[in-house]
Amino acid sequence: MTEPWERAYWARRFMVPVEQVQAAVEAVGADPATVAAHLGRDWPGHEPIV
Repeated sequence: MTEPWERAYWARRFMVPVEQVQAAVEAVGADPATVAAHLGRDWPGHEPIV
């Protein structure tokens, strides 16, 4: 996650500030499922399954 657009994308995806995403990636690595768990967010996303 080196590009600003990547950080912005994941911040929107997880609905958290960019700084939280960056800290989570530094703490647990770049795997989206692991980052989501670290942030206390659902994975693969927040959309309800209909």
